[in-house]
Amino acid sequence: SVVERRRREELAELEAAAAADPEDRAQHFQIGLAWLAAGDREKAETALRQAVRRRGRLLPQDHLATAYCRLAECSLERGDMTEATREARSA
Repeated sequence: SVVERRRREELAELEAAAAADPEDRAQHFQIGLAWLAAGDREKAETALRQAVRRRGRLLPQDHLATAYCRLAECSLERGDMTEATREARSA
């Protein structure tokens, strides 16, 4: 569909930007949200973890809190209550 094609194009653009500047935490944050919207929790979780753990430009506090909340949701879906709790507390 047109929506799926546009989503793939957007993800390709975000991935290219992150590859050009791997320390740009905001790019990883956006990639994580895009993968969540696409329904791929595994890829979303990887990107969001990079956003919160990489060195480089800081994420705005609201983005950081959102990233940790989404990570907690991913952990809950995997059944990892310990990790979900830790991430929720980090938010």
